[in-house]
Amino acid sequence: MRLPDGVEPAAVLQAAAERKLALISGDDFVLDGGSGAVRIAFSGVTPDEIREGVTRLAAALAAI
Repeated sequence: MRLPDGVEPAAVLQAAAERKLALISGDDFVLDGGSGAVRIAFSGVTPDEIREGVTRLAAALAAI
């Protein structure tokens, strides 16, 4: 997910971790062009778990 301008991935990762949501920095996932992005895994989880993850991500973004 591309983050809005001015939002630091490290801040999002911290806020997400506080909500028990594991994200990966875009810089750690792609070789080129990952800055300003985070990745949330969605394979291997149920639709309800995906919805919960999106809810937690929204709360993390709102907190920063």
